[in-house]
Amino acid sequence: MGLTGGIGSGKSTFAKAFLAAQPNWTLVDADQISRALTAPGGEALPAIAQTFGEILIIDGQLDRAALAQAIFTNPEQKNALENILHPLIRAQTEQQIQQAHQRGQHVLLDVPLMFETGYDDLCTQIITITAPIDTRIKRLQERGITPSDAQKRIQAQLADEAKLARSHWQVNNGGKIESLENNASYLSKLLAHATSDKK
Repeated sequence: MGLTGGIGSGKSTFAKAFLAAQPNWTLVDADQISRALTAPGGEALPAIAQTFGEILIIDGQLDRAALAQAIFTNPEQKNALENILHPLIRAQTEQQIQQAHQRGQHVLLDVPLMFETGYDDLCTQIITITAPIDTRIKRLQERGITPSDAQKRIQAQLADEAKLARSHWQVNNGGKIESLENNASYLSKLLAHATSDKK
């Protein structure tokens, strides 16, 4: 089961509530994999240092803010970073999915750029979380991102309409967190029941 949505849409909150209702499901999170790859000693750091310069590596740690600024203002550098990270993320994603299936678990695959990076081919169904743009900008401001940078990050991603055209489920997260959590719990039980019926 795939999970996607634009930055600030509330995917992480949805995923947490979804999994809490279904203990036989496990999360495979592309962002978590990416962070591990770029953590101190991470597999991607040498290639990033070689491509972008040692200035981005401080005491063995990636200067994420500087890197984010660089790629959002330079499409060529953005492509260079993606060429480093995407093959590594894909390999680890497929490995984690395989390991989960070997344990007899279902997988919730959280990928922000689900369609842009072709991860939808790993999913039988896809859930897209949506929220009004002004709500998403406000949430990003609470993370310390300026409104202008938030707008740029949102615009850099595939529009919700394009995501929804290729999704099976939409969950609107424009309201209270309790509503999102209730929707996540309900949908997880609905999907678990459907999966059980197919066995």
